[in-house]
Amino acid sequence: MDKFNSIDDLRKVQVFNNFLKLTEIPRPSFKEKRVSDFLKNWAEKLNLIVKQDNNFNLLILKEGQNGGENKEPLILQAHLDMVCQKKDGFSFDFDKDPIPVQINENELNTGGKTTLGADNGIGVAIIMSILENKEISHPPITAIFTTVEEDDFSGVNNLSKDWIIGNRAINIDNSKDNEIISGSNGGAGVTLSIKVNRQNRKFANTFKIKVGGFLGGHSGEDISKGRGNAIIVLSRLLEKLKNNIEVLDINGGTFRLAIPRESFAIISTNLDKNELNNILSEFEKEIHYEYNSFSDTIYISSEDSNSDQKAIKSEDFYKIINIIKLYPNG
Repeated sequence: MDKFNSIDDLRKVQVFNNFLKLTEIPRPSFKEKRVSDFLKNWAEKLNLIVKQDNNFNLLILKEGQNGGENKEPLILQAHLDMVCQKKDGFSFDFDKDPIPVQINENELNTGGKTTLGADNGIGVAIIMSILENKEISHPPITAIFTTVEEDDFSGVNNLSKDWIIGNRAINIDNSKDNEIISGSNGGAGVTLSIKVNRQNRKFANTFKIKVGGFLGGHSGEDISKGRGNAIIVLSRLLEKLKNNIEVLDINGGTFRLAIPRESFAIISTNLDKNELNNILSEFEKEIHYEYNSFSDTIYISSEDSNSDQKAIKSEDFYKIINIIKLYPNG
């Protein structure tokens, strides 16, 4: 493997140079216009046929070359959007800021600050490199770049069937080198709503409890790696405290396909700050034991809150906790 000591070294490799260009363009799901426009302009400068639809999907056509002119066309497909998740406390705006890439021990990453966007930026970069290369032999290429793959698939679901030029297709969205998957799993999103009733608070002390420092990751690729789920850990803690608290608010996670790194709850309680922190400290030790491989990053903390929300009725709070506990995870 080549040794890359700097980002400048990496830019000398065509595929990585294209990927690094993509890291400079914000591309959350539903906000792919900028990256779609960038690729459209890039393809036009190469004198390739390019189409863009209302969902900012792209079709780019390249003729076969160097002996592949008369071969059967090949469809290459990748998606433009990325999972957007950042480390708690790191100041970053996925709508504006370039991804903070770095070289670390011959690996391109962000130092854990944000997601890298290699899913599926590297797939886009590979197709770009094929489209701009004049030396390799290949059949006619139908390149399709879709949007909102990381959320509701509305890009591909609204793709014109006229864009499907060819009977062979490779979706360049695998995470392993030198591997082709001939069949893969699907996914489903569920939105569950329950009516929450509220009541006047019984307890005077109000705190915000935070659970964080988990590793996160992709809910497909990383879900079996024991990285923990901050929402589930918080629900366990609230259940432990249930006889001494009322819950005013509970929230966690940042994106449907991202394993939750952080979560929080705002509670009113009959415990004072020292009593609460002693319970949190003991629970934190328990969680550190469970996730000992990265326990140095996990924290469970409390801070004063001035929330004026009413309390969720206990029976509704128990419903929420039980739903979280029963949902499949891992």
